[in-house]
Amino acid sequence: MILFRIEDISGVTPNSREYNIDEFTNYLIDKSKVDEYIAGEIRKEINGSKDRKLLSYSKSLATCILKYNIYTDDELHIYNTNTNILNYILYYNSFPKDNNEELYYSHYSIQERINEKSLFNESGKIYLYNFVIDVSDNNSLNKYLKSYTETGIKAFASPEKDSEVIVLNPLNDLVINQYMEAVYILYALQLKYKFLNNIPTDPLIYELNNIPEDRFVGCLQEREAFKQLILYLSNNWKYEYDISKNIYTYLNNENFIRSTDPIWHFKNIIKNDFEESYGDFEYHSSNDIISNLFWKYCKELYYKY
Repeated sequence: MILFRIEDISGVTPNSREYNIDEFTNYLIDKSKVDEYIAGEIRKEINGSKDRKLLSYSKSLATCILKYNIYTDDELHIYNTNTNILNYILYYNSFPKDNNEELYYSHYSIQERINEKSLFNESGKIYLYNFVIDVSDNNSLNKYLKSYTETGIKAFASPEKDSEVIVLNPLNDLVINQYMEAVYILYALQLKYKFLNNIPTDPLIYELNNIPEDRFVGCLQEREAFKQLILYLSNNWKYEYDISKNIYTYLNNENFIRSTDPIWHFKNIIKNDFEESYGDFEYHSSNDIISNLFWKYCKELYYKY
């Protein structure tokens, strides 16, 4: 499962979160209090508490780039959970002193945990290491939080609209910052022409792999991150499109018009024909090597038909 998050790095007082796996905290919790602890931390994250420890991701890429990065000056985080399922916790039974310590898995769904007995039958404690929990159903989430914390979600919270997933300690987070414009170009071309569903992606990824290293100075993760995006959009486009339909209404909202180049190119691709939008891109942004690569493959498909 691929999840997405926009990290605020441009605000006056940005709330930077921890993504370094070597610095993650393993939280010691009594087995009888696991539900109360997880629910309490989810409530703090959903309701925007200052002392929140968790991270909010979305199942929808469009939500992140069109709703939460409208000025395109923040960075995109991509978390590949390396599994097709959500709703689980990973934990240790004793403090992990080395790599030989056994890591345990347990299914954990908020729908199933409402008013349920303890997750564990035996007494003792665990060291909570990681979890990925889908909170995108407001009704179930509200019942779950009230069951364990007596406080539900606040009116401004939008986990259902945002297709939200809550994560503790993401294990392989990738970042795109320098080439954010290419994210918007890629998404717009896919939304307008579905080009990734009509070309073999192997040659595209091959060319991406062969972009000179000096084009990724200071952003070493971005090559791999774009590979993840290409595979996600090509293999899961119907899913992404279906869960993002409400976000596309922003495209017809005049308030969505921004002066930033990525948003301008995005709207230009959606509203105009291929020749006009491609010509405008060449005139304004020809030095963006990754965006040029996406245009190249979409252009080949466009003129092929």
